[in-house]
Amino acid sequence: MEQLDQTEMKQKKNSAHNVWRDDFISRQDPFVPPVLWNEDLYAEGKKYRIGYYVDDGWFTPIPAIQRAVLEAKSHLEAAGHTLVPFQPPSIPRIMRHFVRAVCVDGGAFLTKKLMNDLVDPSLYGQVVLLLVPLWLQRLLAYPAEYIFPRFANMMHSLALNTSELRETYAEIEEYRGDFVELMKERKLDALLCPPQVMTAPKHHIPARLFAACCYTAIFNLLDFGAGVVNVTKVTPEDNKKLMEEYPETDPWYRLAKDACKDCVGYPVNVQVAAPPYKEELVLRILRDIEIAVHPE
Repeated sequence: MEQLDQTEMKQKKNSAHNVWRDDFISRQDPFVPPVLWNEDLYAEGKKYRIGYYVDDGWFTPIPAIQRAVLEAKSHLEAAGHTLVPFQPPSIPRIMRHFVRAVCVDGGAFLTKKLMNDLVDPSLYGQVVLLLVPLWLQRLLAYPAEYIFPRFANMMHSLALNTSELRETYAEIEEYRGDFVELMKERKLDALLCPPQVMTAPKHHIPARLFAACCYTAIFNLLDFGAGVVNVTKVTPEDNKKLMEEYPETDPWYRLAKDACKDCVGYPVNVQVAAPPYKEELVLRILRDIEIAVHPE
């Protein structure tokens, strides 16, 4: 990740401010909302109430990433922000909805595009799964519950028909409303959490660990603004904890563990997210973390 000094950070902020200081862009493109830069949200010295979590209950991040979140929490508290524990609700169910909404038609459009091109070997597993009839995927999910519950959960993802897809969109809208209400109830302005399950993996790993996108998928589903910032690097102690404490309860966990071993020195980031049209707030919190980690 690019490291910025204070002058460069201010220049980037000023650049964003200049772009969004009037409705020029929305006049050129009517699909862009005429939302102007909100300096009050970004103002230096603003203190926010931030929810944080190190594990979403679906896919536990490696120890280095969990430590990074807790370090960022400490930095933000030192800067005067209030940090409170938060747990995002129903992530296993929402991951099914996310995949269903992305694939829409049971994966037919995606499969056609893949089959009309040269398929990267790392995607063979996904292509094979997409070619399995949906009724058979649902049938195989039941015995899979006993040996690989999380994969079985995802085998229910693709929509069987338009009625099921429409119900899913209704549930997504309901989840969005419930999530925002939960944040309001706890008076939270933003969230601090892992950006991923792993550090930077080898190229062939992400295609085999699509379920690990949960920490970014949720904010895509919620339509929240989000950003990441570097906090630390993987230490030998992180690697030791990974080898001794990280779960190996299913193939996904074992693959994540194997992909991250001996990654000492790799950069570790954290993620900040906030409800729609509060990107300035996200940038403010990211900047406060950056200032604490890389002071002048």
